[in-house]
Formats: sequence, structure tokens, C-alpha cells
Amino acid sequence: MRHLGLLAASCAALLVFASGASAGQGNDKVRYRCKAKGSDVEFSARYEGRTKKSVAERKFRVELEADAKAGFADGDQFVIDVDGANVGQLTLSGFDGDEVAGETRFDSRGKGESLPFPPNFPSVGRGSEVSLMRGGAVVIGCTLD
Repeated sequence: MRHLGLLAASCAALLVFASGASAGQGNDKVRYRCKAKGSDVEFSARYEGRTKKSVAERKFRVELEADAKAGFADGDQFVIDVDGANVGQLTLSGFDGDEVAGETRFDSRGKGESLPFPPNFPSVGRGSEVSLMRGGAVVIGCTLD
């Protein structure tokens, strides 16, 4: 728990990179992304939506990679929060010695290992907040652009 407090404090000083692209005229695709980096942690989120043959499709992905010395461990679980809505969980797995990583994907088409979108998934756009939370506190997050 001590490490989470330190990480939460360092998140205030994170370098946040956000980039997004929305479709031009005649294109029905929208994409929003964001990234937050610290010295031992990297978090990213990505949302894509499009209409293909009159069918709306959307994808959403969150990823976290961290060094175990930053206070993260194999099996750690986080709530994925999008604009105040709890939309799922991300669980970390250990790999490559002292590093842990986790990824959660949602896909309206149900492709691969992706999960279906939960009914409470909010409408997202530029400015939407995506965070990983534990114990009701934000651990790391970023703003979609």
C-alpha cells in the first residue's frame, strides 16, 4: 500500500502524451488515445469506433506495464474507470524478471480474447478520462484526445 501512495503522488508529475485522430469528411472512423508515463510505469488507453456497412463497431483497450520495484506485483488487480464508470478489471501478470504487465480489451464484434462492452460503458470522446483504480483511489490515468 505504501508504494501505491508514492505512485499516486508521482502520477501528478507524469509526462502525459495524448494524441487522437478523428475522421475527415467521408470517413466514418474515430480514434482517441492517451498515454501516461513515469520512470517505472507506462499506461495507455485507446478507443476506436466506426460504422461499417451500417453496423456500428467499437474497440477499447487499456494496457499497463510496470517495474515490480514501483510497487506492482503479479496478480495485482485494478478497476478500469472511464468517465466515472467502472467498466471492468485489469490484472497484472509477471514476465521478464522484474516486470509486470496487463491488458484488457473490449470489442463490440467479440473478436479473439476481447470482452464484450459492458452495458454501462459510457460514450467516450476527446476529453474522456481513463483511469486504473484500486481501493477507490486512482493509481494512474490519462485523458483521451
